[in-house]
Amino acid sequence: MSLHDVLSAEAEQSEYARVVAKRIGELVAERINTDGFVNASDDDLRNMALTILALVMNELGDEALSSASDTAKALGFGKPSAKALDHARTSALKSNVNRLYSKLEEARANAQKSAEKNDGVISASLGLGITAVLAGAFSDAAQGLATDLPVELNGAMAAGVGTKAAGAAAVAADSAAADVAGGDLLDALVGLGAAIGGFAGTATGTLTWITRSDDSVCQEEGPAVTTPSGVVMPEGAGTSCEGRHGITLPAADWISEGLPRDARLLCSRYNRPRCRCVVSATADVPTSPMNIAPDIALGKARGEAEALDLTDAHLNGFSVAATGEKVSPDLWNLTIRVSKRAAPALVTA
Repeated sequence: MSLHDVLSAEAEQSEYARVVAKRIGELVAERINTDGFVNASDDDLRNMALTILALVMNELGDEALSSASDTAKALGFGKPSAKALDHARTSALKSNVNRLYSKLEEARANAQKSAEKNDGVISASLGLGITAVLAGAFSDAAQGLATDLPVELNGAMAAGVGTKAAGAAAVAADSAAADVAGGDLLDALVGLGAAIGGFAGTATGTLTWITRSDDSVCQEEGPAVTTPSGVVMPEGAGTSCEGRHGITLPAADWISEGLPRDARLLCSRYNRPRCRCVVSATADVPTSPMNIAPDIALGKARGEAEALDLTDAHLNGFSVAATGEKVSPDLWNLTIRVSKRAAPALVTA
């Protein structure tokens, strides 16, 4: 199978995972007791965020990383180590849990203000509004997790190449520890990924950018950029993806200038989860940016057609579907499963 075919298949799988994750988030939101949510403690919200994303990880994580591992091998990185895969899971989970918790805090505060205007009563319309907000928050975080997994693995593999070339694993580990201490989990990915052993890097330590788009790609005017090693990148390539396609740089340069989904890129500033670019340890890449819109369409259709419901959801030992009751966040120390394809393993928060 060609590199183009592998990247197309990974794009389809990523979109499928995004759609299924979105649907899981919406289904779970329907089970939340709105009165309980308004009165939830901070610990309740943290537990809720972690549980929902653990559910998504359990449903989609293995297949997403299996596809990403095939892509990593096709990109010349070799087989990812178990530590690299575990790190991708942990990084994706942590960053999305933090974002979801922040959204839940904001949603709770807004709901409390609305309830106060109505003498503390949660009206039917407010309840529907809360459910809609929760569905959006849950599905956004779930989609972020599902699409972050392959990107986190690609970034960690790229950082591993940079470490092998520079021989700076100890420095990377110290930098990552500082990022974690400062709460910067996304920046910590690069440092921690570089410190993890077992990467199948390249002798030269160079990486080539592959731009993938869904009919459109971020393009921004800007001056030419000189990388730390002295390579001049063309105008616009410093902050957008279109001009980066096919550029080969030392791994350390890409880490400095920004790996895919870097916060400085135009697409990241507006819609971070949608950046689909990757870096490759081989320079034998497609001659022009890849339009993966057809693959995305296939993945979306497959995800929307997937059998998915919560008829087998069990919260604190009783069947939600059987009772029809909703669950307050203070009861969200739960075991939950989703009926999809073959029955998945249980996840306990």
